[in-house]
Amino acid sequence: MNILKDTSHRPFSIYSKKWIMRQTWRNLYFLHWPVPIEALREHIPDSLQIDTFNNYAWLGIVAFVMEGIYPRGIPAVSITPKFPEVNLRTYVKYNGKPGVYFLSLDVENWASYKIAKKMVSFALLSCTDFFSK
Repeated sequence: MNILKDTSHRPFSIYSKKWIMRQTWRNLYFLHWPVPIEALREHIPDSLQIDTFNNYAWLGIVAFVMEGIYPRGIPAVSITPKFPEVNLRTYVKYNGKPGVYFLSLDVENWASYKIAKKMVSFALLSCTDFFSK
């Protein structure tokens, strides 16, 4: 079985465009807590359905150091110095497609924030039609 070619479990096809950038996450921590759906509803746009597992929404804090960020077709020289990121997220669906909704995206400086937000925004807008503001 080729795990990369088995897509029968997916509710939609794999995104077919080529990758546009590379990044490396170091010292990655995924921390998640179950929360009642009602506790998140007021913070999530009405157009998004809150995704659940075992009848709970999940609130996640993801912390890591991002480095090695460079666009496709350019030599492997990072466009930014490495920087820490922490984001607060939950999981949603939009028109049946699962996604991540960022309640907060925190990085150490303004330039890193702008780049991080653009990268996340472009990735989500390329795959779906939403992005948290």
